[in-house]
Order: sequence, then C-alpha cells, then structure tokens
Amino acid sequence: MERLFSRRPASVFCAATSLFSSSALRSRSGVSERRSRQGTEAIEFALILPVFLTLVFGAFDYGLMFFTQFQASAVVHTALREGALVAPSEYERAYGGCDECQAQTGERASSALDSLGIDVAANDLKPDLVQLAGACALVLRAEIPYTPLIGLFSVPDHYIVSSSLPAPMVPLCE
Repeated sequence: MERLFSRRPASVFCAATSLFSSSALRSRSGVSERRSRQGTEAIEFALILPVFLTLVFGAFDYGLMFFTQFQASAVVHTALREGALVAPSEYERAYGGCDECQAQTGERASSALDSLGIDVAANDLKPDLVQLAGACALVLRAEIPYTPLIGLFSVPDHYIVSSSLPAPMVPLCE
C-alpha cells in the first residue's frame, strides 16, 4: 500500500486508476485481473442471455403469426376470386343469389388452407353475397385459429381474414 501512495496523483481519476492497477488487483491467491474479467464476462453473459433469447423467440413468434396471417389472406382472396367467376344457374340468375358460387368459394378456401397446414372448421369460413355500391359482391370471411410456436408473449389465439370481390356473373343479390 505504501507504494501506491508514494506518488501524488494529478487528479481523482488518476488516483482511482493507480489504486486499481493490475498489480493492485492481485488477490492473496494470485488470481490476475484478466482472469477476474473473464469471470465477470461469463456472469454478464448468463444474466443477459435469457432476456436476449426471450426477445429473439418473441420476435420469431410474432413473425410466424404475421406470415401465417398473410398466407391465409392470400388463400382467401384467391378462393374468392375463383368463386366469383362461377356462373349461377338459370333459376339463381332470375331470382338472385348464387349458392354454387358460395359453395365453391368455401370449398376452395378450405382445401387451400388445409394444404398450407392451417386447420379451419367449416363453420369458420363464411362466403356470402352482399350488395356493395349497387352491384353484387362475394364476401369471404374466415376465422383462423393460431397457436404460437413458443408462447413467450401473448399473441391472439385467432385472427379474422376477410376479402370481397365483385361477382360479375351474378346479376341480382338476394
């Protein structure tokens, strides 16, 4: 200790650095400053790793949710476009509606979602004909369940995808 205070430091910072120099940090057992730093780095890593992994896996979960939502939206729109091009029967043409349009839209959306591995119950796909801006439009609404892969953060347990297109083949709506 006498050696550390033999010189007069120029500032408080210099005094602190001279107190904690590598020769002053040697413990009685002979552990050097470098070895002490390695232990400190390992402890800091162990403290930060769970927080970092939680953020990474949470971002992964949300990314997967948005990706499946995008896929389902594209499938719903594609099935709707195919169903809107189905010609109604003569009876439906005269009295309105298009049951075949709605049935094919629901079937195509269901099979396309199944091929993607998205399990949707038949009653969660609701194709309907509505009056929009003076014309008939085919609307498909799908309620899609979502189970998170990791589940660290709360994400919705389902999401709703809907799309609408004019149905040029259907002259009258019900």
